[in-house]
Amino acid sequence: MQVGTGRPGRDGREGRRQQDEEQVGHAVPAERDGAAAWRGGGWRQARRRPPCPHPNPGRYETGGRLVQGMRVAFSGDTSIDREVLEDQAFEAGLHIASSVSRLTSLLVTNDPDALTSKVAKARTFGTPVLDEAAFTQLLRDVAPAPGTAPGSLPGALPNEAAPGTGG
Repeated sequence: MQVGTGRPGRDGREGRRQQDEEQVGHAVPAERDGAAAWRGGGWRQARRRPPCPHPNPGRYETGGRLVQGMRVAFSGDTSIDREVLEDQAFEAGLHIASSVSRLTSLLVTNDPDALTSKVAKARTFGTPVLDEAAFTQLLRDVAPAPGTAPGSLPGALPNEAAPGTGG
């Protein structure tokens, strides 16, 4: 029989986390289903999505169209719920990146002068930066990935027709 420690949680971990939070002055990670989760903060864990089926066509060119397969990262607050914005981009055929690298096609942020690591990396790599309004406008007309016909299924053979097209 285990003697109670006076701390809630499994094996007293919750109590230790609360003590740690008091010492450092902010939330510390809690293990939940093997993945880090934060309590009481603005950090959220990225949702897992299937890999983008389209190859990365490169960087967004100012004044041009978004192309399926482009890697898009988001930084800072958005007026639309971030997950909804990411879902719209994913459904349009874009790859959602959790960080900025030399392969990132575009960074979406409402504060391009913010001192965030993503904005700093975007500047270092020469990655174009757009605000949310411009990005949502571009989402309305995303170009198909190079080598795919509009309306075709990703990974389909050239002689296969999309479902419902009668071919």
